Amino acid sequence: MTTPSITVPESAVLSLGGFTGYKAAEWDRFFLESVRRIHPWYYLRCRFGLQNDAWKTNDCVFQSLKEYVLQEFGILLPEKSLFHVFNRRGKGILPRDLLKAVQAVIEPLGLEIDRVVVADGTLREALGCADCVTDLTGSEAFHGKPGICMINIENGYSHAFFWQVMNPRKFTDPAFRLALRLRWKNAVQPSFSCLKGLLGYLELAKDYFSMRSGIPVGSVGEVLAQLTGLQSVLQGNLNADVQRTLLVSGMQSVLSILRSAAAPRPQPADQHMLEAGEMLLEIFRLAPLVA
Repeated sequence: MTTPSITVPESAVLSLGGFTGYKAAEWDRFFLESVRRIHPWYYLRCRFGLQNDAWKTNDCVFQSLKEYVLQEFGILLPEKSLFHVFNRRGKGILPRDLLKAVQAVIEPLGLEIDRVVVADGTLREALGCADCVTDLTGSEAFHGKPGICMINIENGYSHAFFWQVMNPRKFTDPAFRLALRLRWKNAVQPSFSCLKGLLGYLELAKDYFSMRSGIPVGSVGEVLAQLTGLQSVLQGNLNADVQRTLLVSGMQSVLSILRSAAAPRPQPADQHMLEAGEMLLEIFRLAPLVA
């Protein structure tokens, strides 16, 4: 199975409370370098502005991966990935390319395919019969665990989705196509939580304000007060939907204050603070709200 030959540089990584995100500019450079080395023909399309958003059509594999790696591994998957290459026309992923596409997306993140359960022998053969592919005898390893499931919806078209708690008994359903699980390639599973992420950002904000001159005292006080208030929201006994709404709106307010304070001449420290804040906002929007 062909996989990317380079890894994400440490300088591109953002970490908050065990979650992993990526700095936009450095990730973009990494993405272009990956494409240049692995798919040079697509690199030329990128350089000459010939790529488009067609890959976002029939992108259920990417969307399910995005949800899976955040929920299970605490990784915020950037939109730019080698999935673009495999679904550049927006027609979905062919069976022969499915595992290659998944591997191309997850390998730079430090992940790999653990196991794929496929009921149909013809589909197993089409997938390439990699060592990680098994028939239904491997189903029990999926019991109660998160992963990606693919089902047939109509006329041979399949749909992939993230399944939080898989039930192998469903794998015998005629619509079932495959189930897939990932694992860390080398790293130990980190512990991550929204509260840890928020507390990490609060400490980052205090350090930032102590070193960054020129920001109005009122803005400093308001940001720190709002972040402390969000801590109370996370630790409070609130309805999950209400909790998420308050966290998202509060973080949006914090970012608005920071952008105004950094204008009109933002410094590198401002950009770092804003990118970490955008990461925390995405965590509040999508990650499990577990303190």
